[in-house]
Amino acid sequence: MGRFVFLYLLLFLLLASCQKNDIKIITPEDVRTELRLENLIVSAGGIKYTPTDTVGDKIVFCVPQEVDISKMLFFFDNKKDSISANGAELKSGFSKLDFSNAQDGLVIKLRGESLPEKNYTITVLNTNLPVAFINTPSSQPILDKENWITDSSLMIWEKDNGVIYSDTTSVKGRGNITWTNYPKKPYALKLNEKAGLLGLTKHKRFCLLALYHGYLGNYYMAEVSKRTLNLPWVPEGKYVELVLNGKFQGLYYLSEQIKVDKNRVNISKMKTTDLEGANLTGGYLLEFDNVFDEPYKFRSNLYDMPVMLRSPDEDVPQEQFDYIKNYVNNMEAELAKIGEEESGYQEYLDVNSFADYWMASEVIYNYEIYKPRSFYMYKGRDGVDSEPGTVCKMKAGPFWDQEEIWTAHWWNNKDAHYFGALFKDKEYRKAVKNNWPLFRDNLEGRGQYPHILESINTLYSAISYSARRDSTMWQNTSTSLFNDVKTLNEGLTSKLDWVEDYISTLE
Repeated sequence: MGRFVFLYLLLFLLLASCQKNDIKIITPEDVRTELRLENLIVSAGGIKYTPTDTVGDKIVFCVPQEVDISKMLFFFDNKKDSISANGAELKSGFSKLDFSNAQDGLVIKLRGESLPEKNYTITVLNTNLPVAFINTPSSQPILDKENWITDSSLMIWEKDNGVIYSDTTSVKGRGNITWTNYPKKPYALKLNEKAGLLGLTKHKRFCLLALYHGYLGNYYMAEVSKRTLNLPWVPEGKYVELVLNGKFQGLYYLSEQIKVDKNRVNISKMKTTDLEGANLTGGYLLEFDNVFDEPYKFRSNLYDMPVMLRSPDEDVPQEQFDYIKNYVNNMEAELAKIGEEESGYQEYLDVNSFADYWMASEVIYNYEIYKPRSFYMYKGRDGVDSEPGTVCKMKAGPFWDQEEIWTAHWWNNKDAHYFGALFKDKEYRKAVKNNWPLFRDNLEGRGQYPHILESINTLYSAISYSARRDSTMWQNTSTSLFNDVKTLNEGLTSKLDWVEDYISTLE
């Protein structure tokens, strides 16, 4: 017992001899291994900005386009830690840093007492465009066009409103040559719930087009198509900057995807039980494309057209596949008769729709009709998507994925497959002649729309800064927004005159 009393007494004397300052209290501050994000700020012109998105060690700030991000103040409050940027030590508080490399960001290195080194990549994105942030689980890379990466997230930020949308989504690659041959990739989105992103039509399905061969074409395609009378819907889009898993990707076009829906291609949606009568007659959405990579497809009898079913496209009953295949083949048989014998093609094909499609394709220089590539047609349900008791005929459109801008006079589609047959018919030529004047008025601001060049020049002002940065980032010399806008401003009127001169020769 005496021994234990002695030991307790000795311990008491040792503790009593220690000064209070000699005792180190371990707090959460000393064992943290992360930047204190609540105190992380960039500042310019007296305005402070906090992080817009954080993905692991990647931190992104969004600031207005006019902010000079090469001379920004970077603020942190980590007095016990050591932070360096580009090898230079930073003191706690404000430091002037250059964030102008949006592609790679600025690497900040964190060290602390007994802490491992950790690098953070900080990107400051100055833009007046919306910014779409996509984050996949554990920053999983998007490697193919077949497999959706589920449980991803989509957030959209706007300069004046902050975060305006945030929800889960699925994402995968999309496209053909752009996906396989070029470094900047396009993506498909499938939202968790229907939404009208940035004012687009409400739906789950959208695309992020990479704009690798042209910044203007898709917007121009939509603006031209809207000015027709007989192409009721065209996929529209909004320009956005994209950040994927914390890494800046450049300028994209967030586009509505072609889908059968009351707000898009407005025809009846097929069920697997629609096997007879009027129900079997529609609706069908077809893509004519020589990539020919959809599961339900056929080549037509007379024109050898590569026809793919885009809707329905899953578990298609044989009755439905046979119906639309026979419809296309019968339509072609009647088209082939034009100029040779009496043809009943108008029982299958909507003349005004195909007249407007040809006119618009000439204005936008849609050279892919010949291939064909991304040439869509659709047929609704008899007596439901048409007047009661009538056949719902095949219609042309909508246009899709136009990239390059040309106003060359020598190009036209009047001999391309079905159009070559249609121009032999007097009624079709008459429809073209009748529909052209109002279409041109709508293009040149004499109808219900402003001059299309006003829209183009306004767009140029809005996206030129982002387009230049995108071209530099991807070292892309194949396209120039400035040259495309210049081409349209200098050549559109002459192109319209050329089309009108041709139409005036039709009898």
